[in-house]
Amino acid sequence: MKVNYAAITGRVPPQMAALMPFYASGCSAERLESARVFFSEPAHATIGTQQTLSKVADRVNDCVGLREREGAAAARYLSEAAAAK
Repeated sequence: MKVNYAAITGRVPPQMAALMPFYASGCSAERLESARVFFSEPAHATIGTQQTLSKVADRVNDCVGLREREGAAAARYLSEAAAAK
């Protein structure tokens, strides 16, 4: 997405360019930080981009927090369940 940003945004309606931060979705703080840097550049900060990035950041941060808080317990449970079969 970063490499082809200009080509992508040149082919979609302007309001859709504001949705590009959704490519940073998932459960990676590193990917989110990379998106923050990318979309902080004026050439990548179309109207609405920061609002979308804020929503994406909330979701990513929730996922990262959940993984940190519950990840070990979930992995342990899944490991025990697989061993019980």
